[in-house]
Amino acid sequence: MLDVVRSEHLPCEQIMFEITETVAMKDAPKTIKMIREFQENNFEISIDDFGTGYSSLAYLRRFWDKQLNTDHFFTNGPDEYGHESTAIVSAIIKLAHSLEMDIVAEGVGTASQFEQLKGMMCDQMQEFLLGKPMAAEEFSALLHEQTGRNLILLRRRGICVVNPF
Repeated sequence: MLDVVRSEHLPCEQIMFEITETVAMKDAPKTIKMIREFQENNFEISIDDFGTGYSSLAYLRRFWDKQLNTDHFFTNGPDEYGHESTAIVSAIIKLAHSLEMDIVAEGVGTASQFEQLKGMMCDQMQEFLLGKPMAAEEFSALLHEQTGRNLILLRRRGICVVNPF
């Protein structure tokens, strides 16, 4: 991987690898070693689908990630289940921030979810409410049009991620 990045003259610090929580926890010591190797080369790491697997909160700091991505279940919770779900989502966001990590809410599908997450100081949100999948040519045109705005990146699933602030 490092050879490809260097041959293409890409800055490593602009590349973030996502590791799902379930995969990260299958062999936590091996995951920690791998993450350290990536970080030694200035790559960023994100834990995806946080809260859906069987992780231990103790590993969050040991993984030393830059970002947590919450699962759709948590994003849908406040609309579907009310106060209890809102409390859980708020706690996850506060936990990430206290560990100096960014938080990404996956599955933001309603304006209500967007506003609630924005009010909880969620760093980034993603899903079809914010942007639909698009062809490479359309995305290129969007990047030229959005230069200097809050567009962050296009994820592997074709879902747009924006910073709400």
